Amino acid sequence: MTREKPRVFVAPLNKNSPKWLVGNETNLMSFLPPFSDPLVDWTLEEFAISPRGDNVAFVTRPPAEDMAWKTDVDIYLVPTAKGSHPRLLTGHVNGMASAPAFSSDGKKLAWLQMETPGYEADINRIYIHDIATRETTSIARNWNLTPHSLLWSADDTELITTTGKEGTNRLIAVNVATGARRELTKEGASSAARLAGTNKLLYVHSDSDKCSDIHLLDTSSFEGKQLTDINKDKLKDVYLSKAEDFWFRGARGDLVHGWLLKPYGFDPRKKYPLAYLVHGGPQQANLHSFSYAQWNPNMYANAGFVTVQINFHGSPTYGQNFTDSIRHNWGSYPYVDLMRGLDYITDKNRFIDKTRICAL
Repeated sequence: MTREKPRVFVAPLNKNSPKWLVGNETNLMSFLPPFSDPLVDWTLEEFAISPRGDNVAFVTRPPAEDMAWKTDVDIYLVPTAKGSHPRLLTGHVNGMASAPAFSSDGKKLAWLQMETPGYEADINRIYIHDIATRETTSIARNWNLTPHSLLWSADDTELITTTGKEGTNRLIAVNVATGARRELTKEGASSAARLAGTNKLLYVHSDSDKCSDIHLLDTSSFEGKQLTDINKDKLKDVYLSKAEDFWFRGARGDLVHGWLLKPYGFDPRKKYPLAYLVHGGPQQANLHSFSYAQWNPNMYANAGFVTVQINFHGSPTYGQNFTDSIRHNWGSYPYVDLMRGLDYITDKNRFIDKTRICAL
């Protein structure tokens, strides 16, 4: 631990032909209250700048002696004018705040807010702060899925979120006034959405058999177009198996989701070994996405394995109740799910050799 901590600064930028000149910088976090221990100090986690540059929202973890046990992360709003004091927006809640995003007119600030202290896998709620009236509201409270990012639509009527649902990462538009939701994508894993004009989104998309590429989506007609195919030449001779979904009854009698990838050269009359890929956690999930690490299931399918992944109890993307269920059941529910899933998949598929099974 060092005395140096990240800070957010602002500085005027002027053009003195033909060069740009940067003026004196201002530390926008300088008026935060000091803490007794200089090694445990305020630190910057992320920040957002309003479209006109007149306000900055920054995310910071309040210093404390027992920071390792706290999930309290706050949002501050500060004008960029010199001598401005940051204003705390999340003093009434002690969960983790993240993903600040200004509306295109700069009048509102949205962010994601966990509300349960000390719980790192809590559901994210969408908060919206009106800068002029200083009123904060929370929308879509009846939603049982958790968003992970925020992007305002061009007309500021919707917030585009990346949200996990049933082993996928989907782009979902949330109406700011009503909280109503529209699914913009359904398959694979979508991320890094950016506006590309009115009703147009650029985003990155992948699937278990597709590398990450940039796509363009019309959010009104739902017409989509893939813009890049950067690995086309490298993958032209590579076998990529498409994941096949299945559901079974796991712990507590709940439905549990998994998927299977068939091996290279698959022949249903033959027997194949099984690679059972078990994700970490406790509250993580496998996704229909293209992994670039050692857990890419197609690495094992290419090596001749039937490859299976299961999202046992505690896995996000199946509603917060399913995620919360693992608390104080870390070793029980996942084990039951994995064993019942193994029985289900080997009974349903005679091409799996039950005498050659490995778990990874």
